Formats: sequence, C-alpha cells, structure tokens
Amino acid sequence: LARDLKYAVSEVNYIKDQQASFSPKFRGECHKCGEKGHRAKDCPGKKGASWQNKNKLHGRGYSTDDLPIIRTLGTASAYISVLILALYIHSGTVSQFYSNPDLLWLVTLCLLYWISRIWILTGRGEIDDDPIVFTIKDKQSYFIGLIVAILAIGASL
Repeated sequence: LARDLKYAVSEVNYIKDQQASFSPKFRGECHKCGEKGHRAKDCPGKKGASWQNKNKLHGRGYSTDDLPIIRTLGTASAYISVLILALYIHSGTVSQFYSNPDLLWLVTLCLLYWISRIWILTGRGEIDDDPIVFTIKDKQSYFIGLIVAILAIGASL
C-alpha cells in the first residue's frame, strides 16, 4: 500500500510538472512588490518586512500602500461618470441632438458592465499593464464599443 501511494504521489507530481511547463511565463511587473516575473496574485512576498521597503511603484505617483484607496477612488469615479451620462440622457437638451434618446439608456448599461469587468479583472490581478493597453488588446472591449457605437448611431437616426 505504501509503495502504491508513493507511486501515485510521484505520478501527480509528474503531471503537475508537465502542466507547469506548458504555461507561459509572465513577464510583467507585480503590482504588489514591484518585481518582474510574477503577478500580484502570485506574489511570494508577504505584507511585511520582505517588501515593505519596495512599496514605491516604478513610474507611478503612488505606492503599494495607496492601492486600496486608488481602487476605491477609481471605481467611484467610473460609476459617477456613468451617472453623469444618465443625467445628460435625462436632460431636455439630449433630444436636440438625438431623435431617439431612449436608446442611450442601453449605453449606460454597456458602460456599467464594461467598467465593472475592468475593475474586477484589476482586483484579481489579471490586468497588470496600463488599462488602456489592456482595452486595446481585449476582444470584449471591442465588442462593447461596437454595441455602444450602434446604439449611438441608432439614437441619432
């Protein structure tokens, strides 16, 4: 029984090694410790003395200690921008520019989905680059942009 168990463990380790060799190595910079080669979610450093001295993020005007408040401010400002769009759609001036402004309400839903998705992916550590660069490379962002463009054109017809 011990021999069979030892064999099973060695097989599991072999499979894990094989799977690890197929995954591409991350080349970006960790947002937690600032080192290259791993994502923030895979950061080996703890929030202690091991990376506390490296809390200044390269090329940024803030440190890792500021990330919770930056996430809060970022999500709040993103949702407020959708609120401003909703207030514009609700105003009387929108009918001067759009013959069917009710379609613009669907734009707000698209933006809420897209903004929420971006911030969720950021919170998971899946967006390790500039959000604009991520958006340019992201197929779902293009799809949502196409839907928004169709709705805006439809609202103006």
